[in-house]
Amino acid sequence: MPKSLRAALLRSSHDEPMAGHLSGSKVFAKLSRVVTWPGMKRDIFRYCRSCRVCQTVKSRGGKPPGLMKPIVSERPWQVATCDLMGPFPRSKQGFIHLMVVVDHFSKWVEFFPLRKVTARAMLEKLQEVFCRFGFPERLITDNASYFTARVFSVTCRFLGINHCTTSPYHLQSNLTERVNQTLKLMFAAFAESQRDWADHLSESHSLFEHGSLAQLVSRQPS
Repeated sequence: MPKSLRAALLRSSHDEPMAGHLSGSKVFAKLSRVVTWPGMKRDIFRYCRSCRVCQTVKSRGGKPPGLMKPIVSERPWQVATCDLMGPFPRSKQGFIHLMVVVDHFSKWVEFFPLRKVTARAMLEKLQEVFCRFGFPERLITDNASYFTARVFSVTCRFLGINHCTTSPYHLQSNLTERVNQTLKLMFAAFAESQRDWADHLSESHSLFEHGSLAQLVSRQPS
């Protein structure tokens, strides 16, 4: 690609609303399928690291102390994780929380804005997801009261789902928590005001959908 066009391509691939301010590795994976130039990876990583929005919003990651057993899945929707984001500033539609469900194998993401947080509301959205994709063998959540409520545990047992909890201290080990951090970055990049976060869920889901499909393709045997 000509050098004169690279800056514009980097801006559109990282800064634009539908680009979502993704990491350098994700931007490189996306662009390397369609274009190349000498030092391309270095340029992309340097550009993403210098982004002021990313520097402001992204928090430093890191593994929590202690050893944790890795999560293993061999097919889509064998293992799912679920978490709740918020409370956010009340949106124009009255939403204050976002429920996030992730398939561990494909990294497929589903999320639902909520006005109220109850065990029954969470179960309703989970069943909506599982009726489309299949009921998981294992569901991983934190130990918040809505996930430890009797109606939640009884329903999981009835559906044949092994419900496992992880402490809030170890939430960074939960795949959903990493998705949450990416969503927060997207909302900060998309929204003009704090109350606009719910207006940009479709754009955010489109970006996650693209990444999930790429993840599945990369798992296929060559």
